[in-house]
Amino acid sequence: ADAPADLVTFNALVNQCGEGLQWQRSLRLVSQIPEAGLERDIIGCNAAIACCGLVSQWARALEFLLQIASARLEPDQVSGSSVITACGKGLQLQQALRCLLEVMPGISLRPNAVSFNAAISACEPLGYWEQAVYLLLQMPCVRRLPDSIGANAAISACATGYQWQLALQLFLSLPSRDVAPDCISFNAAITACEKVGMWPSALWLLTVMPESRVIPDQISYSSVISACERGLQWQVGLCLLSGMAVAMVYHNEITLNAMISAFEQAGLWQRAFHMLLRVERLALTSTKTIQTASAGT
Repeated sequence: ADAPADLVTFNALVNQCGEGLQWQRSLRLVSQIPEAGLERDIIGCNAAIACCGLVSQWARALEFLLQIASARLEPDQVSGSSVITACGKGLQLQQALRCLLEVMPGISLRPNAVSFNAAISACEPLGYWEQAVYLLLQMPCVRRLPDSIGANAAISACATGYQWQLALQLFLSLPSRDVAPDCISFNAAITACEKVGMWPSALWLLTVMPESRVIPDQISYSSVISACERGLQWQVGLCLLSGMAVAMVYHNEITLNAMISAFEQAGLWQRAFHMLLRVERLALTSTKTIQTASAGT
């Protein structure tokens, strides 16, 4: 096939590669731009880096960043942030931190808030809460103000690492950082409490959400009910389940499974069985939790 006639067409094709997760073709297209007598721009290069990130090809993304930095084309913060995101998707935290703290400064790129957010988000899946909190606290030192994205990711990293007290501390510090907590902030803090069965703290967070003009959603209620299940507080969980209907928040499989587990742990097999029937009426998929509870009836 004939090569595209202009740079706009080339870049559009590279973007299409991202939609189809064709990272190899995206890099090949960018390499063909000079062969067509055109000069590459950062837009197409960033699209290729982002495409690599979508399929966790972090090594190729980093390699391409260094390649374009050594050429006449100057990478920008989008380039660096995209590589950090690629490292995060590939669960390569050390490479993400290296890109933020060494590679970007090494090619005269000052990391911005997006870059820091990408690095903090890379800490979240593996629960590297120390690094996440460190990066969040470092942002003002380099004249970068934290926003809700980075703060929420740091709280979630603490939750994954079972650091519920630190997660709650970070959450409570958001107003002092000029960050308005949103539903994701609340849910991240609630999840941190849920993982260790701290149902009073989880319940408190749920009750104060309206004060911040934040509406609880399915995740909010489900996480608090799960916290009650871990804390052997089935009565509180049952009240919350009723409260969902009043708040017009529809319960889901996770919510009902948590209640079934709570009944099971309390030895309330009849209640667990009736909840199982409720699940079936709602045509929700049974899980191992449901099967375990029903086996005890």
